[in-house]
Amino acid sequence: MQASTIRIEQMAVNAIRDLITDTCPLLIANITSNDKTPFIDGYIAIYKTKEIKNENSIGKVQVQIKGKTCAKFPTIYTYQIKVNNLRHYLLNGGVIYFVVAISKQQKVICYSPLSVVKIQNILSSIEDNQKTVSIRLSKFPTEENKIMDVVRNFYEDSRKQHSFAKEETHPLEYWQKNPNFQNLSINAICYGNKQPSQMELIESVNSHENYIYVKLDNCPIPIPVSNENIKLGLFKEGKEPVTVGSKIYYDNFRIIRDEKAIQVQFGDAFVYTMHLNKTHDSEFIYNCPAQIDKAVRAIAFIKAIKIEKQFKIGEVLLNNMDFDVTYEELEQQENQLRNIANLLTILHIDIENFKYNELSQHDLNNLQLLHRAIVKNEIIKETEFRLRDDFENSVLCDIKINDKIIQVLVTKEAGGYKIEDKYNLNKIFFLEKTDGNFEPATPYYLLTAENYNQILNVNYQGIIETYKELYEKYPPIINQAIFVLNTILIAFDQSKNINLLRTAIGLNEWLQDKEIEDISPNAKKLSTLEIAYRHRELTKIERKFLYNIVAEAQEPLDLLYAYILLGDINGANDTFNDLCDDCKNYFKHQSIYYLFENMRMKS
Repeated sequence: MQASTIRIEQMAVNAIRDLITDTCPLLIANITSNDKTPFIDGYIAIYKTKEIKNENSIGKVQVQIKGKTCAKFPTIYTYQIKVNNLRHYLLNGGVIYFVVAISKQQKVICYSPLSVVKIQNILSSIEDNQKTVSIRLSKFPTEENKIMDVVRNFYEDSRKQHSFAKEETHPLEYWQKNPNFQNLSINAICYGNKQPSQMELIESVNSHENYIYVKLDNCPIPIPVSNENIKLGLFKEGKEPVTVGSKIYYDNFRIIRDEKAIQVQFGDAFVYTMHLNKTHDSEFIYNCPAQIDKAVRAIAFIKAIKIEKQFKIGEVLLNNMDFDVTYEELEQQENQLRNIANLLTILHIDIENFKYNELSQHDLNNLQLLHRAIVKNEIIKETEFRLRDDFENSVLCDIKINDKIIQVLVTKEAGGYKIEDKYNLNKIFFLEKTDGNFEPATPYYLLTAENYNQILNVNYQGIIETYKELYEKYPPIINQAIFVLNTILIAFDQSKNINLLRTAIGLNEWLQDKEIEDISPNAKKLSTLEIAYRHRELTKIERKFLYNIVAEAQEPLDLLYAYILLGDINGANDTFNDLCDDCKNYFKHQSIYYLFENMRMKS
């Protein structure tokens, strides 16, 4: 029995070594049979050129080889692996696990590229006391380029994933919600043609297992996600129109094809799918777009199809088309969309980034009520608008819309309530000062950074205009404007809402030529550079100004600002540590503190 086992292992090792030696001049199979090394049988070395020298070495991947005799080859190949072995492979960067199925007539090489992420996914699904687990194997390719694709891409995955062996991996959806999310990547290494066609690249990528990597702006290395074996589809952009009758509704479409189906997508809403099975059955699906203007166009398109029962994609006519909705229901939805768009415009809400398709029925009801109150100036009956009745005249009210709010002012009227947009009122209110006197204030002065990111109907342009108007009558209002500017920048750092950044730029520009007491001579310029730092690289002249502050600054806070904007973490840390406790506390409430903390995290 022992001799038979050794012989089977020898045959398995020889099969793999011979295939790689005969086929791939850029690979060296350093594999031995009856190897005494625990867990692995050797490695496959990868080189840049056919000249096998150390300076041409790219790296190597570990391999484990098993032989298995088969009277009849199965259609699906699986193999039992010890759980403890998987844990060892996990901590050592993974392994290409080969199983050679051997019969009297032939040998079939199968494999499973056990990368760190794949092993983590396997281990996450086993029972506590489970000793072995079954893995699924694929046939190992026999062509040079395909072998190179498998080995080279596995090497890259092993290299990128090794340091995450003890970390919990998360799916792509988890990382897309991260505020520091930047982009995605896959290896997509394709041997053979130096400039592969789109189809060649897709076939190469789909011939082996693939992993997605996430780039975060606060992490220097790509992070693997738990989604594995990503497949690409053939993509083609079509520039021909999508029409119903003689009217053009969309001017392009895209085709995505894989081995199972052909999909035609257009208008960010419609997908026509033809399944490539024996019956070639098809389906036409509508998904409501996020943006209101696109949803209005989509409904107009559906209404036209309800009448014509057909439409054309380019020159291809699709007959007998319909949707399970009545024409009257479509008109009601279209009117609802137009009413919401009108309301949002009056409330100064960013329509482009307002996600209509995420609204609940409760949200839609609230918007309909606000449309009647604000657009049509109707008095809303008490039975329609539930509100505590313990206020005398007016009260501030938050109307929930999805995970945000619309803030309105509710006033008692005969027979109900008058509802007004809090931020569209050209009114001011008065705050009592410590000396008993009152000073004017705007609605924006009392908002926190969290409020700016929660309230939908903040009138960003109105912030600047309100302070300009108030300043002419009451110059001390300038201090409130500075406070609001600081809060807006903190809010922007939390959400990256471009409207907040634009408002900060406009408000700061207005403040530049105003007389402001008790600030350093460099404060205005530093404020401008701090804002610029958030959306562009500083120029040489701007950096020279900062270096001059470092050399000559009398104010420790000016020096700290300059170090931060120059990216000098050591200088910033030393200056911050030298501040008195009151100065440190003041600095922690300034918008630039976020930039300082971000630098500390990256260093």
